[in-house]
Amino acid sequence: MSDGPWQERVVGFDVRVAPDVSARAWDATRRASFLLRPDASAPLSVDPAVWPRPDGAIEAPSPSLPPVPDGAVAIAITVWVGPGQPDVATLPHGRDPAWTLLGWDVSDGVFPSALTNCGFLTEGEAEAWRAAWGFAVDPIHHLVPDLPTAFALQAVLGRRVPEHAPFSVFGVYLCPPR
Repeated sequence: MSDGPWQERVVGFDVRVAPDVSARAWDATRRASFLLRPDASAPLSVDPAVWPRPDGAIEAPSPSLPPVPDGAVAIAITVWVGPGQPDVATLPHGRDPAWTLLGWDVSDGVFPSALTNCGFLTEGEAEAWRAAWGFAVDPIHHLVPDLPTAFALQAVLGRRVPEHAPFSVFGVYLCPPR
């Protein structure tokens, strides 16, 4: 997809455990430490530390859709590139209309997600960020549902977590079973 100088490019494909399996790893302490919406039912991310790969799966995004074991799902990861954005390696083909957008993640190129894997230093910091930005992530997957808000979060999270900046906006898409 293209919008003027901006382009959505495919980073690769990955295999992840089913979202309901991933959700079990999010106990109350982890939710309070990392999430803008601790009530999100099944936090997902491009970051495999947040949404893990099944045992024996590939260790990095692949240039083609990998085999998907039982109890797992295939995802496509895209990135928005444009003026002033960090360089991220991408593939030559575009987004498939058969993919279902789960939402937008804000992450650096190595995938520590700023939405789900950059912890809050204090409870006060967590509460302030939740009050200001908790509305911005969906209550199911803790991803950003709209692109303008994802870019706004990219900017503010780059200032909040400068050691991981610059961040990019990544699309998380569910691929249909083959």
